[in-house]
Amino acid sequence: MNAEFMNRPPLRGSGRVGKEGRKLAVSVTISPLKDGEGRLSGTSDFFHDITARQRAEAEIRWQANELRADHEELMRFNQMTVGRELRIIEFKTQVNELCAKHGQPPQYAPEPQAETETPAPTPLRNSISESQ
Repeated sequence: MNAEFMNRPPLRGSGRVGKEGRKLAVSVTISPLKDGEGRLSGTSDFFHDITARQRAEAEIRWQANELRADHEELMRFNQMTVGRELRIIEFKTQVNELCAKHGQPPQYAPEPQAETETPAPTPLRNSISESQ
């Protein structure tokens, strides 16, 4: 039992009730106390209030989820807008081709070509939940 006790990881997130009666989240570290002959004679228990840290972590998770949802909405809007613009350019090109086929001048000025291709936006990674 001594070896089991010595190698046991500290308890995390245990619940306790504080002096004011409010619930606390605590991290518990238990260390063995030995007598002069090396035998287990007791334990030293340390409780650390981690309530504020857990609240902050929950707030970060909530904000990350909000950011992710906003990002996904912007991605959908971007894809819809770019798709619409590409269809308009295609339509103008077809109208100009029909005009040329019938001997008429183009109705639309040629679209300027981008000098470099803009990379498509990438989806937001779930880095917060991946790190937990």
